[in-house]
Amino acid sequence: MEIFMNNKICILKGSLSLQLFLILFLTLLSITKFPAQTKSNEIKVVTFNIRYGTADDGENSWKYRKENVFKELEIQKPDLIGMQEALLFQIQDILEALPNYSFVGVGRDDGIKSGEYSCIFFKKERFRLDTT
Repeated sequence: MEIFMNNKICILKGSLSLQLFLILFLTLLSITKFPAQTKSNEIKVVTFNIRYGTADDGENSWKYRKENVFKELEIQKPDLIGMQEALLFQIQDILEALPNYSFVGVGRDDGIKSGEYSCIFFKKERFRLDTT
């Protein structure tokens, strides 16, 4: 079989069955959809105001709601989590419950560990902390 291209016209020379096969194959190839992007290129981001852990919230206090926070984060499986109003002990609880995450951030009172954090958690398997 020979294929000649002349001014964008394809001329096939050879057996009729081979020509029909090639035409069918090229037709099917042209209508097949291929994914433009794989899931590995996507980044799922969640923001979560967890309310500071020392608030006198009765049955909504951190000790009662933290398991729900962990479950929701496990369900969502975000790559990045923006966290507001987190205190260091809450961050430590989250890291213990979700060991595949790390975080970056500082306490706002002293720029180190004291006070509320507006930190970012990240999946260690997808991201690496370079500098802070």
